[in-house]
Amino acid sequence: MTISEPATRHGAVLQEADARANRQLTTLEGWRRFAAGPPQPVVMLPADQLRRLSPVERALYPEFRS
Repeated sequence: MTISEPATRHGAVLQEADARANRQLTTLEGWRRFAAGPPQPVVMLPADQLRRLSPVERALYPEFRS
């Protein structure tokens, strides 16, 4: 399976959001913040936005929404 540009873009966006939130799980400090904090609510796309996703984006969506 080839990863498309939109999927790559979503991964970069998530990494930037994690960096801003100081949740880098690959560092001890980031892991401690993640483990000590309350769980984040799941953000789900409205049905109309979900229908507009490409097949690849729709397949990867469950991985990126948490």
